[in-house]
Amino acid sequence: MNNIHIKVESKINDKWVIIPDDKGPKIGSRNTWNVGNNYLLFDMLAGIRHNINNSISPIAKLRGIPYDASVDTLNEFNEFKDFSYFKPSYYLLSELLAQMNNVISMTGFVNDKEYYTFKKQGYPDEWYHYNVLEEVSNKQMESIIKLPLFDDGVKRTTSISWDMPYKAISDNFWNVVEHMKNINSNYDNVRMIFWFSN
Repeated sequence: MNNIHIKVESKINDKWVIIPDDKGPKIGSRNTWNVGNNYLLFDMLAGIRHNINNSISPIAKLRGIPYDASVDTLNEFNEFKDFSYFKPSYYLLSELLAQMNNVISMTGFVNDKEYYTFKKQGYPDEWYHYNVLEEVSNKQMESIIKLPLFDDGVKRTTSISWDMPYKAISDNFWNVVEHMKNINSNYDNVRMIFWFSN
């Protein structure tokens, strides 16, 4: 179940109207605007699920539901508002696009596979916030990943730091943002409204 609920609206003739889910990009087996659960993304959007090791500031303070939201969006929000523990908010498409290349400085622990990924693309795809395995130095991990088919059964991690672009936080989310560009050529007239539930 998704903890985030996303509605996309466009301003047409000075009135905001909802863009149906089936107009969203294909995510999994269906077209949708919802992007799945990603707690670093939630932190970026709203400052929730905040991680003490990797502090990321939300793009803006939570704004609530816009006063001029479409009736359809308000009706859907009203179904969930009693189960929402965080204030809803929204961003214009122009605001989201302006954030894509921002970076967050991260620290974490990675295994040999993710260390290899980190060396290849500059950031890992997955990491541990705390070390729960045998820790080795970066130099030792360099040696381990150079060995062909090395596996002695011992699971190891090493501590790394990296700069991660916002656009690498969630492929699904940025796919949605890119798809929103097709709705209206004026990116100030397209917005994403979202709220969270447990």
